[in-house]
Amino acid sequence: MLISVSVDDTVPIDVISTAVAGVLEGAGVTHGQADRAKIAVEGLVFDARQRPRVSVATSAVTVEVELRGDSAVVRVIDFRAPEVNVSASSAMPQALLADGVIDQFTFGSQGKDGNRAECQIRLGRNPGLAAESEGAPAGVAVRPPALRQDVERVDDDRVDLLEFRPAGPDDAEAIVECVYRCYGYTYPTPAFYQPDAIARMMTDGSLHSCVAVEPEGAVVGHAAFIYSDAMGRTPEAGVLLVDPRYRGHRIAERLAELRRGIAIDARVPGFWLECVTNHPASQREVLSQGGTAVGLLVAVDPPDFAMSGFDHSADERMSLLPMIVPLTDHHAGTVHVPASLAEPLRRCADEAGLSRTIDDTVTQPNGLTVLRVRLDVPLAVAHILVDRIGPDAEERIHAEVEALVEAQPHSVHVDVPLFDPAAGWLLDRLLDHGYVWASWLPGAREEGDVLRVQQVNSAAVDGASIQCASDHGRWLCDWILDRWQLARDADDEAKR
Repeated sequence: MLISVSVDDTVPIDVISTAVAGVLEGAGVTHGQADRAKIAVEGLVFDARQRPRVSVATSAVTVEVELRGDSAVVRVIDFRAPEVNVSASSAMPQALLADGVIDQFTFGSQGKDGNRAECQIRLGRNPGLAAESEGAPAGVAVRPPALRQDVERVDDDRVDLLEFRPAGPDDAEAIVECVYRCYGYTYPTPAFYQPDAIARMMTDGSLHSCVAVEPEGAVVGHAAFIYSDAMGRTPEAGVLLVDPRYRGHRIAERLAELRRGIAIDARVPGFWLECVTNHPASQREVLSQGGTAVGLLVAVDPPDFAMSGFDHSADERMSLLPMIVPLTDHHAGTVHVPASLAEPLRRCADEAGLSRTIDDTVTQPNGLTVLRVRLDVPLAVAHILVDRIGPDAEERIHAEVEALVEAQPHSVHVDVPLFDPAAGWLLDRLLDHGYVWASWLPGAREEGDVLRVQQVNSAAVDGASIQCASDHGRWLCDWILDRWQLARDADDEAKR
């Protein structure tokens, strides 16, 4: 944490925001990026101060700033009264989102934890790397070009000298060098061009890496699993890299096995992966690790996403196939879904080898609805995370979606906690309003499983172009697309 300060209403907002910007610049963030954080702080503190005060003791507003991976995170917390009949989405600083000041925004009234607003601002550069050149992202150091794919390969004797081990912050620079040798400047995750971002992620526990290292210290292979707020306790497996000189020696398989062992020791319930659907190669790799398909994210990737060597229409957003690799099963209990979702959930659980008791009875909710709203600006995806289901949950979700109209998300994802007995009740109502299954997330939260459902706005999707590497994946994709088409047809009929 770079700064955490509680201030009452007598402290001018510009004093708070200037202090935040100064702390960020002192930590090596550029003036321009610190200025974006300053603008975000001013907007969030102003909004917090508009909420009614419950008492003098709870009137202070807390401002926190931290560096997380390749982003600066600005968090504003207040314990004033939540606004009644006002959506969390309406708290989004629309001007900041529209102007590109922030990349992600999350807001929610969290009961005893207060009203919490959080902005994420991608830094986009490593403060320690200042050089620029044609082909290099702004602020990224000039490096040697990526190795040609037909570069001369090493022999088995050289491979035998490699050390396979968990990675630490001191390996960050060598990991970046490996990224350059493999991808040049084309790797899609900015953090892996920034040694300080990698080191921060390792230190805060969001990134767990393992590496293959030459005797001279160069990293020639890398694999990782990464935690994110959106996925809770289930990390994403990825960043599997092998230096072109070392390919063909099963280094990727050895790294994947080492990663699996590290995760099992840490009692990770499993890995989450999002596989492309324009070719089945990545799906086959996950299947070989014991993975299985658990959904379909319809038209979630922007049209400008492309993979070299594979066909993809520039007019369509690509659909992704969520897959899980189960490692342990700490939540072999009851999940609550409507009868219409019992069969696909049973199939997914059986394919994954996870034990679940499926309860499809309808249980009426009670108590308060608690939810958070997150907007991912680059992907144009809004995410509503339901923490507790109350009688007004359906109404609250619809209000959030209405309030999100100005942000123009392409997709809306709603995470419903299946361990809540009222989950079946809520899912039934969401399905009636055009939501369809997106992904089952076993063990995503401490209490149990989550089901993500999706509402997609006017997307062209060619189901025949979606490739699946397993019979189960094909059945699940077809089932989801059938329901997605029914929802679109019903919506078109209602507009006539």
